Amino acid sequence: MQRGSLLNVLEERGAGRIETWPAWVRQMVLSQSPLKVGDRFATTLFLLGNGVLPRAIAAYLAGSGLLSDPSAHAHVWCVMRDFRDGALRSDAQYYCMRLQCNVRVHDRDSLWCGGVPADMRDAMYWEQILLCYNLTPSIL
Repeated sequence: MQRGSLLNVLEERGAGRIETWPAWVRQMVLSQSPLKVGDRFATTLFLLGNGVLPRAIAAYLAGSGLLSDPSAHAHVWCVMRDFRDGALRSDAQYYCMRLQCNVRVHDRDSLWCGGVPADMRDAMYWEQILLCYNLTPSIL
């Protein structure tokens, strides 16, 4: 899949049109260079926090050249896993497109304040991401 098609999936899955995203997010997702650790974390949380499906995020990051090596793939997986399991730091935040401000992942204003829905915790749901990143299912 081409980068433009992958980006359309992100827009359709919850984050809205890229033109409405904060400039710093647009800059990161359109970068021609692999993302650094902090940028991977922020981008992943922005997309997850705004309701983009994890498999769409994985496909975009892996298919657009934003992840430089297997350790970058593993890092994004760990962010997604910790998000899923409610294990992110208490001050972890993302920019909420609905509220137009930063929101802590676990605050009541967050889309995810009640945690990740039970059906999204199923291992089968997350196996697709592991396959996309060529990671072993044992780290689920």
